[in-house]
Amino acid sequence: MPGQGVTGMFSFGQSFGVIKGVCAALKLPVILVRPVKWKKHFNLLNSMKDASRTKVIETYPYISSELSKKKDANKADAILIAKYYFETLRK
Repeated sequence: MPGQGVTGMFSFGQSFGVIKGVCAALKLPVILVRPVKWKKHFNLLNSMKDASRTKVIETYPYISSELSKKKDANKADAILIAKYYFETLRK
């Protein structure tokens, strides 16, 4: 990721490895999906960061209080990635 320092990238890689290891130990499949793929599915390509939060609130209005702050965009991304899996890959 551009702008990330060496220490930050090492920490990210280490965390990713731990998550993959836990999934392997639990025999859970790991499916990697590029952001362009799931964002295209939800028509969010070239949109503002906050667009995913808006999309989730429109789709699931009953959890809007959990996504009330702009910093909750990462939660919204995670929800949309899970929704993408259930709509396209879970067959």
